[in-house]
Amino acid sequence: MIPFPLQASRLALAASLSLLSVMAGTAIPATAEGQAYRVANTAVVSGNEAHLEVQSGELDQRIVYIERLENDEELLLDIGTPLKLWRIPDGLARIAWPHSEGMSLSREDAIALSGRDSAADVPTWGADVSWPELGPVMLILFEVGPESYGGLLSSAPAGIAVMRQMMFQTVDPRARPRTGHAHEVPLGVETLPD
Repeated sequence: MIPFPLQASRLALAASLSLLSVMAGTAIPATAEGQAYRVANTAVVSGNEAHLEVQSGELDQRIVYIERLENDEELLLDIGTPLKLWRIPDGLARIAWPHSEGMSLSREDAIALSGRDSAADVPTWGADVSWPELGPVMLILFEVGPESYGGLLSSAPAGIAVMRQMMFQTVDPRARPRTGHAHEVPLGVETLPD
């Protein structure tokens, strides 16, 4: 495991796909027509491994679109600007981040939530992108459930400057937990008696 902060092996990415644009520090623009997700920044971490400062994230939510392509080798993320992320062959095994009080998600949490046996089994995608007001950052998305993703945005992949944790939850009502009482439907205005 590579020590924090958030270091996806560029060699592993390059070996698995043609990632010339990622290696150059740019994401390839793409069009995502996938599933709508609500995204919220859940924590902001700054400092270094010896002294982390954790602040709760801005919990303002916005809608983004995520689509998986090419047998899950690519992930398109449309945040107003479409971005293409590439599959990281060993999933979260190459990515680590510290856990401290106030953080909503740890690497171990992500493994457990995904239902996978190991960090290497967690589907994970990444790319270097240019982020407004932050400049070059590494963006990582990983599956934490059938209808949700976690994300990490690090402004200093070689050492913590600022890292944001994000959670993506599907907007689709079909993703809501089902109960065994499907016949107990609440009365809507259209079903009220006259």
